[in-house]
Amino acid sequence: MQNLSAIKVGHLQTVINVIYPIWEKANRYTTAHSQPLGTLGVRPSISELKQDWADLQQAIRQYEES
Repeated sequence: MQNLSAIKVGHLQTVINVIYPIWEKANRYTTAHSQPLGTLGVRPSISELKQDWADLQQAIRQYEES
């Protein structure tokens, strides 16, 4: 709770807009989570994972710099 006031709420939505879609994608790959039948065999490519990671890192950097 001591760090709650350090959250940059004005910039949080921008980071959420990057993180949430990637989280939804990653959540789909988790065996324990339900998936539509059409996506059961779909797996990300290495390049897609690398791009997601780069997008997450950039969003975090931008949030920290703001």
